[in-house]
Amino acid sequence: INNVEDTDKGAYKLIAKNEKGEAVSQIVNLVDIPEPEVNTKPEISQKLTDKKVAEASTFELVVILKQSDKKCKVSWYKGTTIIKETKDITTTFDGKTARLTFSSAKMEYTSTYKVVVSNEIGQDESSCKITVEKVDEKKKQKEEKEKKEKAQKEQEERRKEEEEEKKKIEEEKKVEEQKKIEEQKKVEE
Repeated sequence: INNVEDTDKGAYKLIAKNEKGEAVSQIVNLVDIPEPEVNTKPEISQKLTDKKVAEASTFELVVILKQSDKKCKVSWYKGTTIIKETKDITTTFDGKTARLTFSSAKMEYTSTYKVVVSNEIGQDESSCKITVEKVDEKKKQKEEKEKKEKAQKEQEERRKEEEEEKKKIEEEKKVEEQKKIEEQKKVEE
């Protein structure tokens, strides 16, 4: 198999047939495709960018490597302090994309963040400034009020649609009853 890909994983068996009979090979399992040896330092092709995020919102920092290398070590920093995972802060790395995810932005998350991606040959890094902005209480209340009003309006529209549907059904019943009455009159005549 040339140009082997992840989708080529599986069990293979060769069956050769002709008029004289059949020959079956043993099963060959293609289980994992080793990554090509990386002999260069990691290079970040998509760097971190400065962001402003609303308090309590979810946000993430993402970098993408130019070349996949699952053996890379990824370290995230807030200022000069290494970040440890918590229930609110998680990290992932699939060999190409590294993510630092915050489930709920807090004011104390405002800082400079840095990611260092390294292997035996060298390292690359990227940094950005994250600013967590306080959500204005009046704005928050206004948004909540608008949401509530929208929900009430949608509920009212659904109620009207249901009433119209009921009226339509009642009218159809009346038409059916009228037809029955007319048919009965014809039968009686």
